[in-house]
Amino acid sequence: MEIKEVTSEEAEEIQKDEPVKVLRKSDKILDNAKENLSPAEIAKVDEILQILQRDVNCLHDGTRFAKRKAMERIRAQTSSKLDQGVLSGLFAGLCKPLLTLFHDSIEKCRETSVTMVTEITAQMTDIEAYMPYIVPMCVMRLGQKEITEPSEEIRQLILELVIQIISLAPSEMPLYCQDIMLILVRTISDPFAEVKKLSCTCLINLTAVAPRQFHTGANILLNPLLQSISHQHQKVRTLVVRALGALLNNGDNKMIEDLITHLAQRTFDSCPPVREAVYEVVEVDGYPT
Repeated sequence: MEIKEVTSEEAEEIQKDEPVKVLRKSDKILDNAKENLSPAEIAKVDEILQILQRDVNCLHDGTRFAKRKAMERIRAQTSSKLDQGVLSGLFAGLCKPLLTLFHDSIEKCRETSVTMVTEITAQMTDIEAYMPYIVPMCVMRLGQKEITEPSEEIRQLILELVIQIISLAPSEMPLYCQDIMLILVRTISDPFAEVKKLSCTCLINLTAVAPRQFHTGANILLNPLLQSISHQHQKVRTLVVRALGALLNNGDNKMIEDLITHLAQRTFDSCPPVREAVYEVVEVDGYPT
């Protein structure tokens, strides 16, 4: 799989164009969030956002050093113990600048922004209102014809965020299943082993919460998985086998013949965990060993 290297000029154009289109509708997200807050919570949110306003401005126009320091100060504020209402209101005011940084030309800024979004949403009990902004940003980085995120570590971080989203908002997954599958069809073929493993885990988790929607487009994931089943790392092969099991359980019956043939070959795998995974998958799906 080719990973497209993004130049500073290209990244700048992406940052000005596509994220703006997606995030334009988020302009009223803070006002909407405040409708569910108490007067005391609104006052606290406004107080913190006022303190951070200069830092937020730096995220858009600052130098590399200014952006880094601004993000450190924002992270300190969002890492402190806040009640759910204040945290939700605070993220409503910060999500647009943070998500825009997913496309920043500076790798460290992209890394920190993804980490911060992951950390903040992990503390929240309801992220439904932010899904229409978070998911498209992840698709832009990982789900295009050519993956536009060149950093292996950041691709890993984004996938960890997607897995967290599935866990935090399972009831929303039918709406976003196809978007996440666009990511998986690219990342399963990623040359980075950790990204492959996370992709398989993400696929398995997705089938558990959106089986009907997954079934509709499952065929697009078959070839990437089959191409990865002989990967040099045994942990990758093991997870690929388990992901194929999820595909077998939730996909089109037409793929069964291809799946069984490849799974049968793995019964001769040199690593016991891979062979065990094959036997578990086949037994679960009704093919006694």
